[in-house]
Amino acid sequence: MRKRLWIAVLTFLVLMFVAFEQLYYPAMPIDSISKKEVLDIMEHSTANIVKITEEEKADWFITETGAGSEGVFKEMLGNKGWNFQKQDGSGYFFVKDAETIIVTTQNWTGEYLLVKVPDKWAE
Repeated sequence: MRKRLWIAVLTFLVLMFVAFEQLYYPAMPIDSISKKEVLDIMEHSTANIVKITEEEKADWFITETGAGSEGVFKEMLGNKGWNFQKQDGSGYFFVKDAETIIVTTQNWTGEYLLVKVPDKWAE
């Protein structure tokens, strides 16, 4: 009887851990990478902004949310010749020569900012 109780308690704890892990962080707007992979990338990186994947003709980056989080991706794009023009909601407009790209951002977990940059930014 005691053995069954321990097995039930242990099973319950494992299920709670798995459920907590899956529910604690909100869903990713990206299908090609898991929440755990993103968190592992951030945990092992010393960079201010990190590329996490390429999907939907865009490069996805992540940075920590904070007072300077906008400046991080603005500087990254500026280093490639893109000039920041304006912000409209979560969209940031950049111009290079006669071409315009729109970089979009999305808060994730309150600690991180996801940045979606059209793939032609690095050209």
